[in-house]
Amino acid sequence: MHGGVWITAARERANLSIEDLAERTGYSVEQITDWEYRREPILHDTLVAVVSAMGWDLRIGLRETPKVDIAQVQACLRLTPQQRLDRAMSGANALMPARNAALRRLAARGA
Repeated sequence: MHGGVWITAARERANLSIEDLAERTGYSVEQITDWEYRREPILHDTLVAVVSAMGWDLRIGLRETPKVDIAQVQACLRLTPQQRLDRAMSGANALMPARNAALRRLAARGA
């Protein structure tokens, strides 16, 4: 993900304008705009400092992912787009009774 996405997200959560952020960090409005619109890359250390100036902590790290059944992934990749869509719709339709029951319970509570 481009660093500008993180700057925009942090700035919006902090309710700051680009001008406010420029004043806080000493970077120009043009520079911040270039980062946010992904016209220029931002160095990691600069990104961390800019996000920190808005009161946010940006942590980037590695973590182990759950084990993946490669055979299952390969089998899914062999499906046509229509077969994948049919599978997804079948799964969604299987959840409908549970959804409807939950809606009935909410309605019975007057929610």
